[in-house]
Amino acid sequence: MTDVARAGDQLYLLTPSNPDPTEAYLQVTPTGANSLQIESASGFGPVGEQVRYERDDDDQITSVWIGGAQAWPTQAFLARRSDLARGPLPGGA
Repeated sequence: MTDVARAGDQLYLLTPSNPDPTEAYLQVTPTGANSLQIESASGFGPVGEQVRYERDDDDQITSVWIGGAQAWPTQAFLARRSDLARGPLPGGA
């Protein structure tokens, strides 16, 4: 899971499940209604790549692209994974 957080006048992508979410971050700048540009990283990261939100007809976020990686809300991911595995996964949907 990744969150967008504001610190002063800057936006960052953080992973709240990390022991210290501020140790690994991506600094981003809005480039459109559904996109951000990755400007810098605390270490290795896809600097210069886009963060892009995909939305459904109700304007709900259905997935997020961070660089070349796509992520889904947990329940949507588990449902997709179950479909790929041809059955439910332990603890999944």
